[in-house]
Amino acid sequence: MLNDRYHSNSTNFTEITGASIALNRLKRESDWAVAIATGCWRESALLKLRAAQIDIEGIPAAFAEDGLSREEILETAVLQALQDYRVDSFAKTVSIGDGLWDVRTARRLGFTFLGVGGGEAVAFLERAGGKTCD
Repeated sequence: MLNDRYHSNSTNFTEITGASIALNRLKRESDWAVAIATGCWRESALLKLRAAQIDIEGIPAAFAEDGLSREEILETAVLQALQDYRVDSFAKTVSIGDGLWDVRTARRLGFTFLGVGGGEAVAFLERAGGKTCD
């Protein structure tokens, strides 16, 4: 059904402002190990990412089917990143997101949180305790 919706009206499948910029900078202009964690099912997430023209090729990723909670999904993404980057640990883990659940999940896991978005979303995420980039 999601695929049908995309083909009937692709305007609902745009990126969250700043997402691709942040991802591309992290992948190409930094020494950060990057991973994707999303509460979407794998196929839904991949469709949305393709529609928004966000390339995650070669990036470790965890999806809804990889954990029962958002915390488990993020933890799975971190474990996959440790394996893919062949390291025992990370000095710091930063979660980037656009929703209140992202702020709360990062806080529960002890991760630093960076919010992405524009307009009212910035103030919303900041009130929830996140740092934002507009």
